[in-house]
Amino acid sequence: MRERLVEIKVPWLAPNEPVVEVVRWLVEAGQLVEIDQDLLLLQVDGEEFILPAPIDGTLIELCVEAGEYLSEGQVIAVARLI
Repeated sequence: MRERLVEIKVPWLAPNEPVVEVVRWLVEAGQLVEIDQDLLLLQVDGEEFILPAPIDGTLIELCVEAGEYLSEGQVIAVARLI
């Protein structure tokens, strides 16, 4: 069976907020996650929000670190679907 990998990306952002800052990861590489599980704490214009997992799978790579600024569509992690 062929391994199915999925890129997890920054979702749509409001036009007046073109970037978000990574505050911290709430999971680790290698961890099994479920859909809607909290993945990443982000900050926009001084307000923090949590990015949930869009899939059930195993995170095989975290592509960004705390303190980085991200834009819409940027890959933040790679997961193996289960």
